[in-house]
Amino acid sequence: MCVDLHELCARWAKYGECEKNKGYMLGSSTGQGMCRKSCQDCEPCEASDRACLKRNREKGGYLNFDEAELKLAEVGVPQGTLNL
Repeated sequence: MCVDLHELCARWAKYGECEKNKGYMLGSSTGQGMCRKSCQDCEPCEASDRACLKRNREKGGYLNFDEAELKLAEVGVPQGTLNL
């Protein structure tokens, strides 16, 4: 998602925290960034715009799953048991 998770993100971004404190502001391999929107590290998306959501996930370093993988997970089919 392209959101700010703290009310002071816009102020912090204005004062250069996006560069000074990248781990907190933008995220890292250990967690989601708190201020991705204010740091312009993502693009706002409509909930139905899957391509946009995927771009934001990729840029943020999150895992992406295709539709077939998600459907298998929903019904509890172990990965690797079906050829897709």
